[in-house]
Amino acid sequence: MSTTDQAQLDVGCGTGALLVALRREAKPARLVGVDPDPDMLAQAEPKLRAAGVAAELLRGSADALPFPDGSFDVVVSSLMFHHLDA
Repeated sequence: MSTTDQAQLDVGCGTGALLVALRREAKPARLVGVDPDPDMLAQAEPKLRAAGVAAELLRGSADALPFPDGSFDVVVSSLMFHHLDA
């Protein structure tokens, strides 16, 4: 399966920097970002728009993702694990 056929999820997407990089490098068919902070998602929207990146942004937590198992081919996360309770 090529990356253009894949659905990719960024958990803890923050302001969307990794989503922009994923679209530029991998060009997945579906790109979704999840973050619990509405302020981060509000910052991500114009950043994605300015970069020409179509991605679905959802408010949600890494410990309770709103997707059934098997929904994504690739799941990534960067710089968010230190925000989780041990």
